[in-house]
Amino acid sequence: MLQGLNCIDLRNFDKAEEYLHSALTSFKTLGNNNFIASTNLNLGVLYVKNNLPAAALRYLKEALKLNQGLKILYLLADCYWKTDQTSKALETYTAGFKESIEKDDMAKKWEFAMLHKKYEDRLNFESVWQEGIEYFRRINDIYNVKRFSTELAQYYNENSQYELATKYYSLALLQ
Repeated sequence: MLQGLNCIDLRNFDKAEEYLHSALTSFKTLGNNNFIASTNLNLGVLYVKNNLPAAALRYLKEALKLNQGLKILYLLADCYWKTDQTSKALETYTAGFKESIEKDDMAKKWEFAMLHKKYEDRLNFESVWQEGIEYFRRINDIYNVKRFSTELAQYYNENSQYELATKYYSLALLQ
């Protein structure tokens, strides 16, 4: 499984897929549900990163059966929206957002809020994303600052708002 994760980081998706499927087969033979869930999640992440949300759904749903993690719910909701399954996306988003509040997980709460604005509430998209990025900066969550700043910069660039695009590209690079 670790070789597959390394290959994902190197963006060698074909090799990552091979390693992860091999690991999944081994873990199923051993009956190790924790590793099965982790491998299904990682296969889902692989397909998300390779921009194949429909393929990711299968593995994320399998991972969810064994582990009710917020990361899985977030990725599932995103994939449902990307594949135009809005009602499933909203249902999954609602479950994840509610759980993040119950667990007092502010970082995940912001991630779910930003995901919702990206697809459903475009009127408040920019302001919520700007606030979310500031939250991640305050807690020194470099990964999410880079991730969301890059995506917001791309949005501004596509909408010819080049000063704001530059601001958020810079923020992503300086972290």
